[in-house]
Amino acid sequence: MSLTFLLPNYAQLILKKGVTISGIMLLCGSLISAILQPLTGRMLDSFSVKIPLVIGAFFLITSTISFTIFQRYLSVFLIAALYVIYMIGFSFVFNNSLTYALQKLPLKLISDGNAVFNTLQQYAGSLGTS
Repeated sequence: MSLTFLLPNYAQLILKKGVTISGIMLLCGSLISAILQPLTGRMLDSFSVKIPLVIGAFFLITSTISFTIFQRYLSVFLIAALYVIYMIGFSFVFNNSLTYALQKLPLKLISDGNAVFNTLQQYAGSLGTS
């Protein structure tokens, strides 16, 4: 969540790009994530949770390290490309980890588990943004 706040602000404040360019910069990553979500969910159903999480972690770590290494050379195109890599990893990890965790709860606690997860997600996003 914090990247979707920080990257457009970086593009506007540091790279001096307009609001439209800053928003479009994240579009490809968001579309890739929307396309991959059902596929990664099927992967969770077909295989164990370990495979999607390892694949997702690889993409997340790769994009995070790349953002760090190329921080001085970030352009709109490079940010968009690294964000696509990040969102591929996010697609493998986020919903699959939530689904797997909720499957381990008793049926009567699933709604409470979902509420706790959403609350923690909001706090983590706020902390990451700040």
